[in-house]
Amino acid sequence: MATQKLARAYLSSPRGDPPPRTHPALSRFLRLRKGRPELRQRMGYGGNYVACCAYIDSLMNVATRVESRRPLERASG
Repeated sequence: MATQKLARAYLSSPRGDPPPRTHPALSRFLRLRKGRPELRQRMGYGGNYVACCAYIDSLMNVATRVESRRPLERASG
C-alpha cells in the first residue's frame, strides 16, 4: 500500500490534482522512470539505457502482484 501511495504522489500534477484512483499506479510509475536520465544516474546505470530498462522490466512482475492486492476493508464502527 505504501508503494501505491508513493507512486500516486509522484504522478500527481503540480497543480495538486490527484491522479485517478486506479491500482496500476506503481506500474505506470515504473514505466515512466525508464525515460528519465537522472534516475539512471542515481541508480548507477549512467548512460546505459538498455540495462536500466531491463532492471525496471524485471520489477514489473512484482509491481503487478502488489497492484493486485486489495487494501484491508475498514471495519465500520
